[in-house]
Amino acid sequence: MSEHLSCQAYLEKRCASCTALADPQKLTHHKFLTLQNSLQLSFPEAEYQEARTLINPFNSRAKAKLQVGGTVSNPEIGLDKKIGKKFAISPLLDCPLHISGINFILKNILNLITKYSLTPYSINSRSGELKGIVILKTNTGILVRFIARSTLLKNAFNQAAAELILLAPEVKAVSLNLQPIPHQIVEGDEEHLLLGDSFLRQDYADFFILLPPLSFVQVTPEIADALYKTACLWLSGKSDRKVLDLFCGAGGFLMSVAPLCKEGKGIELREDSVRCANQAASLQGFKQISFSQGDLNSLSIIDHFDTVIVNPPRRGLGKELIQLLKQIKPKQILYSSCNPETLIADIGMLGYSPKKFKAFDMFPLTEHLEVLALLE
Repeated sequence: MSEHLSCQAYLEKRCASCTALADPQKLTHHKFLTLQNSLQLSFPEAEYQEARTLINPFNSRAKAKLQVGGTVSNPEIGLDKKIGKKFAISPLLDCPLHISGINFILKNILNLITKYSLTPYSINSRSGELKGIVILKTNTGILVRFIARSTLLKNAFNQAAAELILLAPEVKAVSLNLQPIPHQIVEGDEEHLLLGDSFLRQDYADFFILLPPLSFVQVTPEIADALYKTACLWLSGKSDRKVLDLFCGAGGFLMSVAPLCKEGKGIELREDSVRCANQAASLQGFKQISFSQGDLNSLSIIDHFDTVIVNPPRRGLGKELIQLLKQIKPKQILYSSCNPETLIADIGMLGYSPKKFKAFDMFPLTEHLEVLALLE
C-alpha cells in the first residue's frame, strides 16, 4: 500500500474513519498481523495464506452511505457527530475512497435538496424527511437511494430523481427507502423505485450478479473478485459438489463455485435478492443452482450437502444455525467473515478443524477486514 496517501477530510478532522491514514504501511500491516496472531493462538495447525490488499485504496469503494442534516437552504451530507447532547453533520462530499462518479453525484444531490425542498431530518428535533443517501456504483451504472422518514415528499423526490438522471446519465436507478423510526440513516424494509431499473448488474471475472436496492454486496469490487476466486480455488479439488449457500444475498458465492456444483442451493431472507439471483443464474446457464427465500433462524434442511458456504453478519452464525450445520454434517464449510472474534467463536462451537485462512482488505485504511476460512 502506498505510504503517501492524503485525505483532506482526514486532515481537517471532518472524518476519522480511515485510522490507517496516519501511517498506511505500518497500521495496515499491524491489522493483518493482529488477525493472524489471534487466529494462530486458537488454530496453530492451519495454513495462513498471504493477505489480499490494494496497492492504492483510493477510488476503490463502490458504496457511499451518508447522513443528511442542516436545513433546506443550507443542507449537509456527511457523517453524524455528537456535540454535547446534540447531533450534527460533518460534511463529507470528497471521500477519496469512493469510486469515480460517486462524489460528483453527492454534490449534485446537495443542490437538489435545496431546489426541491427535500427537508433534511433532524435527530435533535425529530423533524424533517430526508435522513440519508446511499449510492452504489457497479460497472453497469449507479443506484441512488434516498432514505426518508415517509412518503410525504414523494413527488418532490420524483422530480429530484428525474433531474439527477439528466445531470448524471450514469445513474440508472433512483429509489426511496422508508425508515420511520428515529435513527439518522438506518435503512428500513420498504423501498419504492422512483425511476429507472429495478436492479443493477455487477460483473466479476467469471460471473455476474444482479443487485436490487436492498441486496447486500461487498463494497470493494476488486477485493470481492479476489474473495470469490479464492473460494472457487479452495473448492476446486471436487467437481460434483452439492453446495448449500447460507446468507447468500444476490448469490455471489454460489455463482462463483457453480462450475464445481452438481447441485447448489442458496437461501436468503430477502425475496427481491432471491428473484435477482435466480434470474442471474438463468442468464448464465447455471441450471444446476437455484435460490429460495428462507429465514435462517427457523430453517429445516432435509437434503444432504457435502459443502456449505456461510457469509453471516458481524454477529456470526448464531446457536440455531450452528446446530443446523451440525445436523447437516457437511464435509467442508467455507466461512467468510467480517468479524474475526465471532469467526473464532463459531469455529469452536462447530467442532470443525480450520485448514486455511486468508484475509482480504475489503475495508482498506480501517481496522476492519474480511477473512475466508476453509473448515473440514
